[in-house]
Amino acid sequence: MRVAGALRLFLLYAIWRSAGGHWAGRRLLNALGEKDENLSAIAATLLARSGERAEPLVLEALRRRENLPIAIPLFGDVGRLAHAHELERLRDDSDPAIARAARDALEVLELRHAGASASPRSQ
Repeated sequence: MRVAGALRLFLLYAIWRSAGGHWAGRRLLNALGEKDENLSAIAATLLARSGERAEPLVLEALRRRENLPIAIPLFGDVGRLAHAHELERLRDDSDPAIARAARDALEVLELRHAGASASPRSQ
């Protein structure tokens, strides 16, 4: 892993989170396609840590079919049930790996929201 590349991702994350720079969030999303899997994993982790704030970015990736092997499970972690239809349309994808990832992400999304509705904070 390139240290400079990791530092760039953390800087983008800080800019996106503190200043709301959409461009920085978009660059983080693009980093999901990095050839260096460590950098791709760092970008996915930073987006996942952002929770629902990352949802519009990941939703955009799903709609554009960008970096689907990473974007699909990430959407399960950050998405809202209102946009579950994006995963449902990928559930029957011609690529079996994409279809399986979409089914798994739907399950995570549903479990996450079922758990949130049962938590004391949501009552």
